[in-house]
Amino acid sequence: MVTGATSPLLTAPIGPTIIRLAAPNMISMLVTMATLMAEAWYVGQLGTEALAGLALGFPMMMLVMMLSAGSFGGTITGAVARLLGARGIYSLLGGRGMVLEQALAYSNVLFAGCVSLWLTNALAAIVRATGHMSVAAKCLLTGSLLQVFVAGGLVFGWGPLPGMGIAGAAAGIIFGNAIAAVLLLNFLVNRCVELRLRMTSLRFEAAPIVKLLKLGSLAAVNPISTTATVMVITGFVAHLGVDVLAGYGIGARLE
Repeated sequence: MVTGATSPLLTAPIGPTIIRLAAPNMISMLVTMATLMAEAWYVGQLGTEALAGLALGFPMMMLVMMLSAGSFGGTITGAVARLLGARGIYSLLGGRGMVLEQALAYSNVLFAGCVSLWLTNALAAIVRATGHMSVAAKCLLTGSLLQVFVAGGLVFGWGPLPGMGIAGAAAGIIFGNAIAAVLLLNFLVNRCVELRLRMTSLRFEAAPIVKLLKLGSLAAVNPISTTATVMVITGFVAHLGVDVLAGYGIGARLE
């Protein structure tokens, strides 16, 4: 890693700098919401049970995304969820029959590839820290657009390739994040002046990792408590029927 020029964050006027940094992040958030709605539309074409299954798996997806964006635990969440068995979690929330199977088909693929979400958000955080908010936003925007396009093909099928159903929506998330991660890594390795990553000088250092884990543990409290609340509400709604759960899932994504 090589540090270079002084960051404009320290020298530029405060007002314009805040606007310049905030605008790309706001756009990224709006695009992320749009991709969630596009995913719901794709799955909705598969039927009410598929949409209800997506709603049942939404709290776990939200936990993975929030932890990967705000702390260290995205991959840990996926690993633990797979180890404990998502079937037991979804059954406890009220998932039964085809709705349960749809939720498992979605989350099993998402958990298997959740490292791409963690890597994307970690790299995006590094790029933002150097002051290149627009670069991070462009990379995430590219990944989101590809996710929408690829997810549609994976859900319904492309030509002779059969559709994956609801699992294709999760695969689209993984693909889009993987592309964004590659773009972000390329920027840090080849183009970033303030912080240049040197892949040849990578080495293991325990002290920074321990510090990050301590900070990440504190940062994980809020998303875990938020997700726990959503899971409880989802469990209540699931007992009201498939149609109600499907409708709630759409509303939860907008919220």
